[in-house]
Amino acid sequence: MDRCKLIIVDDEEKLIESLKVFFKVNDFDVKVFGKAFDAIKYVQAHECDVAICDIKMPGIKGDRLCSELRKNDPLLQCVVVTAYPEKEIIERLVRMGVTDIHVKPVGSDVLLAAVNNAYARKKSLKELMRREQEKHEG
Repeated sequence: MDRCKLIIVDDEEKLIESLKVFFKVNDFDVKVFGKAFDAIKYVQAHECDVAICDIKMPGIKGDRLCSELRKNDPLLQCVVVTAYPEKEIIERLVRMGVTDIHVKPVGSDVLLAAVNNAYARKKSLKELMRREQEKHEG
């Protein structure tokens, strides 16, 4: 069975380390980043299925981060968490197709369900695209 390739991007070091352990125990392939630009560089060179992103981080806001992460892979799914929900940012995220937005503190069970749903959504979209491509090639 293939494992979900998950990245976690948040400037709260203790939070990302505890989430890293939690998701590894739940059989995810996890990478964590305390800086958004490091995550963007990583995704440019590596496949990623789901990203858990904070909205407020030094240097970049979550909507821009999700947009940058999706440049290489438009099917990458973002799960957004924030302690400071800002209406305009949340509206932009929704327009971008982000469906999982949670206000901190978020329980690990809620995040696990959100990431599993996001991963299932990505796999389903990839399969639809594969079938569509086969139709045009056949």
